[in-house]
Amino acid sequence: MQPLKKKKIKTLNDIRRNGGIPPLKDLSAKDKEALHKINAHAYLSLVSDDSKLNQKLIDKGFTGIAEIAGIGTSTQEHIRIFVPVIEDAWMSASKHIGMLRHAL
Repeated sequence: MQPLKKKKIKTLNDIRRNGGIPPLKDLSAKDKEALHKINAHAYLSLVSDDSKLNQKLIDKGFTGIAEIAGIGTSTQEHIRIFVPVIEDAWMSASKHIGMLRHAL
């Protein structure tokens, strides 16, 4: 996107350094949603470099560290949300480890 290039925003790190993606005018709802997700990936990448896991967190409404830290939510709510996400990541990793062991 041209407005991001003008601000020299090319990476997730650039987004964080800039304080997030700046408000951009005349965007479609689809483009706004895409930028919202990219912005969320920029901040969640500080917690995990697994983009699939981060997308699952975004789908659950977590767009940054503050939400994960529990601002405004209860421990039970975190358990309800994170256990399935972490279990899914664990199962995926276990599958890959099993395949690697078989290959060796």
